[in-house]
Parts: sequence; C-alpha cells; structure tokens
Amino acid sequence: MNAGHEYVDLGLPSGLKWATCNVGANSPEEYGDYFAWGETTPKDDYSWDNYKYGTDNDELIKYCNNSSYGKDGFMDNKTVLEPEDDAAHVYWGGTWRMPTEAEQDELKNNCEWEWITLNGVGGYKVTGPNGNSIFLPAAGWRYDSSLYYAGSNGCYGSSSLYTDNPNYAYNMRFVSGRIWIPNGGRYCGTPVRPVYDANSVIPEKNQYTIKVSANNSSYGSVSGGGTYEEGTQVTLNATANLGYKFKEWNDGNTDNPRVITVTQDESYTAYFEKESTENAGHEYVDLGLPSGLKWATCNVGATTPEG
Repeated sequence: MNAGHEYVDLGLPSGLKWATCNVGANSPEEYGDYFAWGETTPKDDYSWDNYKYGTDNDELIKYCNNSSYGKDGFMDNKTVLEPEDDAAHVYWGGTWRMPTEAEQDELKNNCEWEWITLNGVGGYKVTGPNGNSIFLPAAGWRYDSSLYYAGSNGCYGSSSLYTDNPNYAYNMRFVSGRIWIPNGGRYCGTPVRPVYDANSVIPEKNQYTIKVSANNSSYGSVSGGGTYEEGTQVTLNATANLGYKFKEWNDGNTDNPRVITVTQDESYTAYFEKESTENAGHEYVDLGLPSGLKWATCNVGATTPEG
C-alpha cells in the first residue's frame, strides 16, 4: 500500500505501479468521481462556463503554451499538472499522482488487454508482463450535466497537456477491441486511475506568511492574512468604519478586494481616510442608510446638535 491505498506492480519497464481502483471508488469495478483536467473537485456540470482555468477556448489562465489560446495573450508553458491541480495527489496524498500520456502509452503497449465483466460492470482486465493485473471499468465521461457511454467506453484522464492545442489534454480511451490515447476537452469530466513511482518524491511547496493591517484600527478592518503555500491566490479585504473610506494599500494599489499570488513573506497595510463631512459649509453624518442619504448634524438656525 501507498498512503493507505492499494496498488499493483504490473512489471512495467518503468517500474510504475498502478492503483487498484479509481479516485472516489472503493472497489476496482466502481466508476468513482469525475474531474475536469486540472480541477480537484467533482461537480454537477462540466463545461467552459465553470472551468477553473478558463471560460472559453481562448481564455486560458493556466497551463497554456500558445498565446493564441491564453486570456489576453497569457502563456506559462506549463504542460504537466502541478501537484495541487492533480486530483490523484490531492485526494490520496503521498506520491500518488495522475499518469502522464507516456505512462498511459506504456500501459497500453506493454500489457495484455481483455474485455471482461466484473461484478456486472464491463471493462478491461489489464495484465502486465509479470502476470499481475488491474481492472479498468468502462466509466464513460461527463459533459455538461450528463454521463456519456458508461458501460461501453473508458476515458481516463492523464496529467499531460495536448501541446498542439492547449484547450485539450491527453486521455486514455477504450472500447471493446480498441485502446487509444487521443485528446479531449479540458472541461470534460473523466475518472482518474492513480499511479506512483516508488522512487519519486513530490516536493512540498514553501510556506509564506502574509501580514495584513490597517493604518489605524479605529478607521477600518482588514482580512486575508495568514500562512499559505507558495502559489496560492489570496484575497485581501479592507472594510472601512462609519465615517471613513478605503484609500489604498501601502504599495499604491487601490484594488479592494485585492487578489495576490503568494510568492514570499509580505506585509500589506490598508490606508483609510476620513470621509468629507461638510457640504456648503455644514457638517453631515453618513448613517449607512440603504439610500446613501446623509443627515445634517444640527437643525437649520442652530450651531450645535442640541441647539
């Protein structure tokens, strides 16, 4: 076992071990959960509308090697999922991860594939060079709110981007009598069969502290401070007290709320200032009313509130 999950050594040339069941499943024949590429949470609908790393085929914001497909020309040249975006690693921990396209290809080319039914579920018994085997159920895939071809088709996600068009990622597909490794839309949901290399180590990310404060606690409050992994996106909020307003952060940024990406220890100070309380020479108070209406501090003809 590795981190509490069973695996099989198939005797593959690479020495890679394959898990006995899918993420979210408790037995080899269970389908388990479905994940869009780079996402780590199952959902009810799989489409561009709710995809984590892009809302259209030219709006990618992570894993993009071609500026034509990136939002505003974005490109990071990342072609393999990082641990925090790998569903197998996030759910199972240890050195578990999703297989690369090359590792799926190794499984395809070095094993015997036999279509069988296991406890009423169709799929492939995959037998390695050493005679050990795993079972891959034909779990289909998800698009929009529907599950397609479960029972007759397999479609297993890899960690590899399809670099000819980064809107797609490689996956391993099969039907009875055919196994191939094409590409599919990143927003579609596929089951995940984890793998691990006994000699591999997934490095832990550095931890950094973000400190957030107000220039005066009586003027307003802030949130978003804490300790986070490198690369985490954090939202900083500055909330002004009655009679005050947010002006800017200590580095001159005026966004509020403000989203930062953690790369090092940093401190942020929110500067608040007193709101103007005069109109034509007369003072008023903002009571925070739904209408936004301000009320004068004294009556016409008076010089003090009690006059």
